[in-house]
Amino acid sequence: MSKKNINVTDIILPIISVIIALGTAFIFHACGAKEDGSFMNCHWAECVVIGLGILMTFLSCAHLCTSSAQAKMGLSLSLAAVSVFTALVPGVVIKLCMMKDMRCHTVMRPAVTVLCAVMLAACVVDMFIRKKKGSN
Repeated sequence: MSKKNINVTDIILPIISVIIALGTAFIFHACGAKEDGSFMNCHWAECVVIGLGILMTFLSCAHLCTSSAQAKMGLSLSLAAVSVFTALVPGVVIKLCMMKDMRCHTVMRPAVTVLCAVMLAACVVDMFIRKKKGSN
């Protein structure tokens, strides 16, 4: 049986992923439904971010469970790409509310951007660590 090669980024990546998914759903969610029961665009941006957070959770758990350095490198690269796209969803890919003082602009977008930046940084650190170990 091969030895697991676990470092701190293996633990950080799933934690950030879960925070992105669950945090967007329950803590820093977008604006609520309108009076007529319909939703604004920011609701759909929230749904996409939650889905991408779930995808990142699966990828980061696969990263944690695998022992192959090449697979970890590929998963880190995938997570980096998904985190960049996730950061672009609220406001760029899907437009948010017209008023800049709405919850989607003041809470959801900044939280998602910061968490995705942390995820991207953790992925870059992980890839750097794996590359450094591979060159030895």
